[in-house]
Amino acid sequence: MNNFIHKHWCGEYSLARAYWVNGVLIDCLALIIAGVAGAGLEDLGEDRESILVLIYFLGIVLNVWQTVGIWRSATRDGGYWAQAAMVSLVFDWIRVIGVIRSTFH
Repeated sequence: MNNFIHKHWCGEYSLARAYWVNGVLIDCLALIIAGVAGAGLEDLGEDRESILVLIYFLGIVLNVWQTVGIWRSATRDGGYWAQAAMVSLVFDWIRVIGVIRSTFH
């Protein structure tokens, strides 16, 4: 598992794998897990905020890992699809910041 995390972080996977598997697929799984975890938060009252902060923190850590690995893979591969992947990463971070602002505002 450590090797998988490190290889992605260093951009050693192909751009297709980094983007679609380590980015999109893992992000979908993380969203499902966060949704299941968040479904029970209504019953927690004040503890809800601290757990929500933890969920968002873990999501940001995951997003940083995904972004760095995809960006490095794209830099190594070059070309149109690499540029498209980089643009999508910028838009993804705009989305992430917007979600966080709307949640904690």
